[in-house]
Amino acid sequence: KGYRANNGPGYAYDGMNQNFSGYASYGRPEVPYAKACYGSVFAPFDWGSGSVIHTGSFNTRGDAGGAVKISVKGAMHLDGTINADGTHEYDTAPTGGSIYLDVGVLSGSGSISAAAGTIGQPVDRRGSGGRIAIYESLNSMHGAFEGKIKAYGGFWGSNHTGCGTIYLESGDDIP
Repeated sequence: KGYRANNGPGYAYDGMNQNFSGYASYGRPEVPYAKACYGSVFAPFDWGSGSVIHTGSFNTRGDAGGAVKISVKGAMHLDGTINADGTHEYDTAPTGGSIYLDVGVLSGSGSISAAAGTIGQPVDRRGSGGRIAIYESLNSMHGAFEGKIKAYGGFWGSNHTGCGTIYLESGDDIP
């Protein structure tokens, strides 16, 4: 649900070389066509940026992660998955998207993920990770969430792409 392939503020491609799109960080900072990071760490509402559309025998798309916003005044129990990951693609995976949670208390053992898309194997990622911000307004059960929060960037050989951002704030943190 994010930017489609060949689109987005972080889409970076020079017409010949592999693309490592950026969002929360640079996808591949050493290339001259890399785009600057965009969006907010504290209020992430942006879509991730897509990667290249391959033609011919590959015929794949690199669609990025979208934006998820959930507000719950009371307790939110998560044992499932909230996902704004980029898609699986041939060799130039897109970025993760954004997740913004504004809850009273977050509990459970589920997964919250705004990771770069995968290529080849599900563990091989390229492109920048996305952004996640979680605000808990009540502090009576602070730290009750025991699940995973992921904003993975990628890597390719010795070339590391940028990681995403994760911001957590609870009622205990507010003066």
